[in-house]
Amino acid sequence: MKQLIYERIIKISFLLCLIFISWSCRKNDEPLDDGKIKVGVFGGSISSAPESETAKSVWEAYLNIDVTTCGVGGAGFSSLTNNCIPSQIEKAKIFDVYILWASTNDVEKSTLGDIDAEDDTTHVGGILKSLEKIRQKNNNALILFFTSLPRFDDIIYFEELPHFVDKQITICKNEQIPCLNQYRLCKFSESNYMLFYYQDKAHLNKLGYTNIATMQMEFIRDNINQSSLLNPVNNNPKTSKKQKK
Repeated sequence: MKQLIYERIIKISFLLCLIFISWSCRKNDEPLDDGKIKVGVFGGSISSAPESETAKSVWEAYLNIDVTTCGVGGAGFSSLTNNCIPSQIEKAKIFDVYILWASTNDVEKSTLGDIDAEDDTTHVGGILKSLEKIRQKNNNALILFFTSLPRFDDIIYFEELPHFVDKQITICKNEQIPCLNQYRLCKFSESNYMLFYYQDKAHLNKLGYTNIATMQMEFIRDNINQSSLLNPVNNNPKTSKKQKK
């Protein structure tokens, strides 16, 4: 009798172990499909600071998405920056939407580079490398780009950062990547930045993220709506013709 009880306990324990392992694997590698669009955000500290959740919570509140922060402080597109964005993409799981949130770290630690060059030590080369890695992981993914935001702590960002932003926009245009020009649209300036930035003049406070959250949410929403993520039937030529009629 005792032996039978022990055998049942062993069998139950074994089954529980299998269930736990299966759950663990799905949690880490292939999250359960809850019907939400999976969004990964890649970048430096501006994209990953705890305060950035202020903006991301707005995205999730108004959109049927699940946001995962993959950015790391100090990162840029260039491989000369710590935990650069291409390496973040390589290490991350697969997403439906990839948001590349440009930092300002490349301005200090790398050079611009040429639009047609793929030297990943440059800003441009790092962006091209990021796009390449995303397409290798999920060629059907929607890629969205947020330009760098202004910084007010050093003259270099007044002089050089606009050129980096211009290159970001040019690459997005060439690669047909939707681009949100945060640098121009955020309205942060020398006259008001103290309201939206911490004393370091480089990182946004919660009010700063609140200020750009709706703009970001609407940009994400519009591009998801125009993509095949919600309406894959729109890719069917026959369906499109019927709709036009």
